[in-house]
Amino acid sequence: MALLPAGLVVVFSAPFADRLIARFGANVLITAALASLSVGYLLFLRVGTTPNYVLDILPSVLLLGAGFGLGFHRSRCRHGW
Repeated sequence: MALLPAGLVVVFSAPFADRLIARFGANVLITAALASLSVGYLLFLRVGTTPNYVLDILPSVLLLGAGFGLGFHRSRCRHGW
């Protein structure tokens, strides 16, 4: 249940990837997705032994979901797969 927000972000952000690619290009979208993933994983580094879910874990999970939903779903179009 703790990772459910990431799945929801992937589900709701993936349909917008086509429009974002048309507007900004695949390179920009993939770069933003990788930046989102990097920041999400870096935020996990500050989690201590007794984390607060809303303050410590949820921001990371949301950033990871956005990165996966926007970047990896449509990264196939850049390489023509």
